[in-house]
Amino acid sequence: MKHERLSFMEAVRFLADRAGVSLPATRGPGPGEADARLPLLEIHRLALQHFRENLAGAAGEPARVYLAERGLTQEIIERFELGYALASWDALLRVLKKKGYPDKVLEAAGLSVPRQSGSAITTGSETGS
Repeated sequence: MKHERLSFMEAVRFLADRAGVSLPATRGPGPGEADARLPLLEIHRLALQHFRENLAGAAGEPARVYLAERGLTQEIIERFELGYALASWDALLRVLKKKGYPDKVLEAAGLSVPRQSGSAITTGSETGS
C-alpha cells in the first residue's frame, strides 16, 4: 500500500491482478438494504451497552479484577469498549425482546439462533465461558 501509494482495496485489486486472481465485483447496498441494516446496528449498540453495563455493575467485579490483573487500565477498557457476559444464557435476549425486537431480527443480527426443535429462539452470546 505504501510503496504503490494505494488504498487497501486498490492494493487488493493490484495484487489480485498481479497473481491472476479474479475478485468478485463489489457493490454498494441496493435499494432498501441500507435501511434494513439500521435495526441490526441498533441491536448491536444495545448489546454493547448491555455488556459494558454488566462489566461496570456489581456482577462485573470479578471480570474487572481479572482485567486489572492482566494490566488493562480503565482507559483501555473504555477505548476498546470491553464488556462482560453474565453466566445467564438469555440475559441479552431478554433485554432485546423487552425492547420489542422480533426473533427474526435477533437472528439476522447474529445474536440468537433457532432451537433445534424450531420453537423459541435461544442465544449463544452468554454461555458463561
